[in-house]
Amino acid sequence: METLSSEAYLRKHHLSVYLNDAVNHLVSSQVDNPADCLLDYLSGVLVGNHVLNRDFAYVSATPYNRRALLNVTKDVLQSMSEAGPMTMADCHNMLRMVCPDFPLGPIKNAWNTALAIHIDSSDTVWEPSQQAHQAARLPFSAFFSCLEITFSYERYLMDLRKKFFDASKRCIKFSELKREICDASKREEVSGWPVPPITSLEAAVLEASSFGKQTGFEFRKLVVALSCHKDLRNALEEEEKKLRTRSNRHNHANPSNKGHNGKNEEDRQVETPRNRKKGTRGKTH
Repeated sequence: METLSSEAYLRKHHLSVYLNDAVNHLVSSQVDNPADCLLDYLSGVLVGNHVLNRDFAYVSATPYNRRALLNVTKDVLQSMSEAGPMTMADCHNMLRMVCPDFPLGPIKNAWNTALAIHIDSSDTVWEPSQQAHQAARLPFSAFFSCLEITFSYERYLMDLRKKFFDASKRCIKFSELKREICDASKREEVSGWPVPPITSLEAAVLEASSFGKQTGFEFRKLVVALSCHKDLRNALEEEEKKLRTRSNRHNHANPSNKGHNGKNEEDRQVETPRNRKKGTRGKTH
């Protein structure tokens, strides 16, 4: 195994995000037992509940934080997500229950992808206007399934769009795009940010370009095709399983540990219309 420089190691594992955040937490709290406080913080990171009610800059700062936020969202919003089809604004409000300043941009990306998949799988005649997109209703699970992909791989996808698509989001460098995908795994090793499985990327490019016949395809077609590929779904499920297994193992070994936000995983709480009446709120840092 190649030995990384100190800077490369810190960058690959995004350690500065957690170290800086832990120090800021210690300084702001001024506790008498900083070692215990640091342990609580790192325990919270380990089990994945450190992102609940944190600002978007923090929860989006590392791949691990993004995965943890997706897991937390599944846990705390599961019952509410079964209420029936929702609008894009409804879905945005749901995410803001776990991350108060979650921006609209990532919501739009996931919503447009989920809506495109829904339209492609039905015989619905659709009005492709912004108002129609915003007024449409989809099951929260359909939206969230696409959010897992667009949010988890946002950095890589936006980099592809910047390099190989023009201002109208049409592919202008098809051959270069194919070569870039072949080197996707190397990019992940260097940056520490995840990339979709190469098999999924290759299949998505083929489908979006109609097997090379339409090389000027739209970026959204690539994202939609990618979102439907089973290898990518399997990869995300595996990442979710790994984090949950680590969390369960830690909680079993440390039953009294509650992490730095003061809550066990099963005690996660967010402010909703129901618990607001009871006077309960999710804790904000």
